Amino acid sequence: METLVKIPEVGTGATMVYIADSHAATVVAVSDNGKTVTVQRDSVRPTPGAAAYSNLWETKPDPAGAMTTFTLRRNGRYVQQGQSMKHGLVAMIGTRREYYSYEF
Repeated sequence: METLVKIPEVGTGATMVYIADSHAATVVAVSDNGKTVTVQRDSVRPTPGAAAYSNLWETKPDPAGAMTTFTLRRNGRYVQQGQSMKHGLVAMIGTRREYYSYEF
């Protein structure tokens, strides 16, 4: 039976999800089978005129951004390489989101 999993593409947006915060990134490398992706942290700055703590950000790819590698796990999520599936850093492929939880 053929699987219909879509392999991510270089240049696609990504979001690295921490416990409460998330960081925008861009996919910069994908293995042939799509099970390993490397994302690079985007350049982020507050949207001009946005209220303080509004979480309104302008993002764009940053060639000097930090890179992180994720592997596709059996639960269908991309989790940071070397971390546990249950508690590891997750990458959501296909969306860019920058968010800081200021409640902590």
